[in-house]
Amino acid sequence: MFNERTEWPLDKACPCGSGKSYRKCCRKKKFKFYSDADGNAFRAVPLSKDCVDIFTKAEKDFAELYGRELKDDEFIFNHLLSPTDTLYSVVQAMRRAGLPEDYVYAYYHTDGLMPTEMNRGLISETDLDLFAGYIEKFDEIASSDYTSSTVPAMVYVPFATSRITEIVESVSRKQSLVLTDFISRHSGSTQTSDDEYLSRFEVRSVLDYCIFSVLKTRKTLYSIERLVEADLPESIYALMRSVFENRLYLGAIVQDPNFFENKLLPKVDNSNYYFDTFPDGRVNYNRVIHRKSGERISVGIKIADLVKGVGVSAATRDLYTLFYTTACRFVHVDVLSARAYFHDPDPFDEINPSILAHLMALVLFGDLIEVLVKVPEVLPQFRTDVSYFLASIREPLLSALTIANADPEHKNEVFETLIDVVKSWPESKEVSNSNVGH
Repeated sequence: MFNERTEWPLDKACPCGSGKSYRKCCRKKKFKFYSDADGNAFRAVPLSKDCVDIFTKAEKDFAELYGRELKDDEFIFNHLLSPTDTLYSVVQAMRRAGLPEDYVYAYYHTDGLMPTEMNRGLISETDLDLFAGYIEKFDEIASSDYTSSTVPAMVYVPFATSRITEIVESVSRKQSLVLTDFISRHSGSTQTSDDEYLSRFEVRSVLDYCIFSVLKTRKTLYSIERLVEADLPESIYALMRSVFENRLYLGAIVQDPNFFENKLLPKVDNSNYYFDTFPDGRVNYNRVIHRKSGERISVGIKIADLVKGVGVSAATRDLYTLFYTTACRFVHVDVLSARAYFHDPDPFDEINPSILAHLMALVLFGDLIEVLVKVPEVLPQFRTDVSYFLASIREPLLSALTIANADPEHKNEVFETLIDVVKSWPESKEVSNSNVGH
C-alpha cells in the first residue's frame, strides 16, 4: 500500500486543515503528504539514523522473542508500548526536568506535540498554531487574579503537587534518619557486640522485635521512594499495608505485656516449640507445640482482632476501614482494584497519585514511630527525642494533608482520618526545651 503512494496534489487543500493549498502550506515543510490508492492522505516524515536504529532494534527484539519476522499487518512496537502506557508519565518527567508548565500543558492537550527549533519543519502550521493556542490559554488562566475561594484545577494542581512534594521529600528524609538512629542506639543493647548482634540477629526479646520492625520499616520507606519515582501508586499501597500491620503489632505489645511472649516468640523459639502440621503434612504456622508438655498453642494473629484491641484509637479503626481494606486489594488480584490500574489521571486536574500515596505512607510511618517509643524497652532519651521529632513534622504534614484534601472534585475520606492521626502527635509547646541542642 505504501509503495503505491503519490504525492498530494499541489493545488488541492492541504490535509493539515489550514485551508491553504498544499503548495502554499505543508509542501514547504521537511515532510510530505501523500495519497494512497484509495485517495486517503498520510504524512511521510524523514527518519534520522537514530530512529532507523530504534526500528531495527525493535524488529530484532520481536524476532528473538517469537522466532519469526513481523507480518505486514503487525505493528513494530506492540511488544514495547503497552496500550495502558499514556502521556501522564511523560508529563511527570517533563515537570521533573523543569520544563515550563504552559509548554507541558500544551504537550498534553495536543496528544504529545513537542515543537522545538530542530523539529518545527516536521510539524504542520495547523498543529503549531494549536500548540501555541494551548500555551496562550494556560498563560491567560494562570495569570488571572482569583479573589474567590476557588481556583481552576490547572492552577491548583501544579501548586499542590509542588508544595506536597517539597514537604514529603523533607519528612521522608528525616524519618529515614530517625529509623536509622533507632537501630544504631538500640542494637547491641542485649547481646555482646554490635557486629555480632547484627550479623547473627535473632528475635529473642521485645527489643529485638522492635529493631527488626524498624529495619523493615526503613527498607519499606526506601522502596516507596523508588516507587514514587516510577509512578506506581498501586505498588505503594500494597507496601503500605505492612506498615499498618506493623504499627498494630507494636500497639499490641504496648497494651499487652504478654503479647510478644504468647504470640510472637514461640514462632522463633525452636528450643521450646515447633510448628504443628495439618493432616496432609503441611506446616501450620498458626499453631505451635511445646516440646516438653506437648501443649498446642495458637499463635495466629488476625489484624481485625488487633484493631478491636484495648487502646486502639478511633482514628486507627477508621484507617482499617478506609485504608487497610483497600490496600489489601492491591496485594491480591482483587477485581475491585482493576479500575485503579487502568485509570489515567489528568496531570492538570488531579494531584500526582504517587505523591499522595507517599504522603499517606509518611503519616503511617510517623504513627508507627509514635507507638514504637511507647514500648518500655525503648531508651528514654530516644523516646524524648522522638517527641521533638514528631512535633517538628506535625505542622508540615498537616499542611500537606490540608492541601491534598482541598480538592472538591477528588475527595478521599482517608485524608480526614490522617489529619486526626497527625493531630494526636505532640505539639511543639509540649516538647521540653532540654531537647534543643541535643
